[in-house]
Formats: sequence, C-alpha cells, structure tokens
Amino acid sequence: IAYGGPLHFHAEDVLVVYLRGGYVWPLADFWGASRVRRGDVDVIPANTPHRLGNAGSDPLELLVIVPK
Repeated sequence: IAYGGPLHFHAEDVLVVYLRGGYVWPLADFWGASRVRRGDVDVIPANTPHRLGNAGSDPLELLVIVPK
C-alpha cells in the first residue's frame, strides 16, 4: 500500500480523473478506502489538506489536473 506523498494542499481546486478502477485511500480528511471506477472524477477543493494512495493490489491509474 503506497501513498502519493505527504499530506499537502493546493491554492486552486484540483481535478482527479480515474483512468482505471480500484481502491484509493482518502483524498481528504476521512478514514477508510473508497472504490473508484474508470471515468470517475473527484474535485479536491482549494486549500484542502489531502493525499492519495492506492489501497488495493491492482495498479491505480489516474490523471491529476492542477492549475498553474
């Protein structure tokens, strides 16, 4: 089980698009893994502490769009 880095935040909203389904650890401040499906989209609001990690054994593919 791997996390995608430490808890952090962005000054702008961030868009996460899942390219393959699986289980992820929290995007924001809640407990437990969440099931995502191919094509699902999450929005992480600006200034929200978060981290994202793969909670399953299958590869997790996602696209993260962060405004510059």
